[in-house]
Amino acid sequence: SGISKLTINGQELTPADYIKSGQLTYQLPKIHQGLNTVEIAIENSMGQKASETRGFQFSYKYYDVDSANPDASMIPDAVKAYLGRSFFDDGDHTMPADDVATIIENIVSGLKIESLIPNPIASAGPYKVFIRHIGYDKPTVSLSPEKDHLLLGLVINNFDMEVEAEGKCEFIIDWCPDVTGFVNVDSFVVDMAIYIVMDENGVFQSSLEFADFQINGLDIDLDGFIGDLLDWLIDSLVDIFEDAIEEAIKSQIETMLNDMMGDLLSKFRISESIPIPSILGSEPTEISFSTVPSAFVLDHPGFWLDMDAVIYGPAGVGHDNLGSIARADCLKANVDEFEIPQDAQVGFAAFDDVLNQALYAVWNTGTLNLSIGDDILGGLDLPAIVLKKVDLDFFEPPILTSCNTSYVFDPETFTGECTPDADQ
Repeated sequence: SGISKLTINGQELTPADYIKSGQLTYQLPKIHQGLNTVEIAIENSMGQKASETRGFQFSYKYYDVDSANPDASMIPDAVKAYLGRSFFDDGDHTMPADDVATIIENIVSGLKIESLIPNPIASAGPYKVFIRHIGYDKPTVSLSPEKDHLLLGLVINNFDMEVEAEGKCEFIIDWCPDVTGFVNVDSFVVDMAIYIVMDENGVFQSSLEFADFQINGLDIDLDGFIGDLLDWLIDSLVDIFEDAIEEAIKSQIETMLNDMMGDLLSKFRISESIPIPSILGSEPTEISFSTVPSAFVLDHPGFWLDMDAVIYGPAGVGHDNLGSIARADCLKANVDEFEIPQDAQVGFAAFDDVLNQALYAVWNTGTLNLSIGDDILGGLDLPAIVLKKVDLDFFEPPILTSCNTSYVFDPETFTGECTPDADQ
């Protein structure tokens, strides 16, 4: 009653070539990342048949997280983010703010420029020039990603300033009378570059540099014939005035922008606990998720960010395992690098490996090892048998894979013990 027919994974083989002394030896012609199944069917000369199916996971790499030092098991570039041009400035600065430019514009609008400019603003000879009043329209802001920096444009329209030139040159009497007047500017146009750097710990810092400063439509009007004589004084102070405005803006905006950009980008450094609720009576638990920025590119038209990540949880299963499975480039060489799409204001992408690490973390807590009692089974329509209890034990975690189109989601193997009703 020897083996007369042997079929492995649908391929009929000659039994004598693979079965020696009752032992089957067969080399799989091809394996792939993820779940590989082997289906074996045999038949003897008496026509008796038997079959068996086995499965195994395979990869060149696994992630075994040490919960005492999870950062050492972070998956490189596990999460990618893309912040498009409209994230920084969508052109609509109405509230509530939905882009960075609107936030900056509201910060700038809160500045009191008159309190930032030294008074007197300048002096020459016997005269000191004092600012008595400043008025201007609400500043407008534009922001665009450029090569290695964000270009910040600031425009202040209809700037008017009341000034007074106080003179003191007494010789018996004061020969230098005070003069009042107005300085009007159609617009101040300021271009600034925000440079962003990241240290080895994934902490961002920014700095501000003035790229251009323009005063458009400057008009100076001092009262009386003495004022006409002193126009040269105000004209000579324009450069000083420009420097004062620039320094006033920079001293306030730079600190605010650094704080704002640092706070914004720090959101990508994540350390969170994710609760896992009870599943069919299992004990609730939680897994931990951490990310650290690892690299970024700032260029037109956006901001690209890579983050290392790790997901882990407490161990609650008794099966030996290597850790969560890695994609390992689908066991291929020279694969194309993934590029995150740029068709959204904000985009995120997660690497297969970190998604599988999440599935592994849930499995490793024992959450999927279920004991389903009569309170649940009683509601099932099982006409052939009445079950009182079902115990499930998953040998391996489920995995996600794009390497094998036959198994996008692998539920893996498990054992089940069923306790029938005593009357069955």
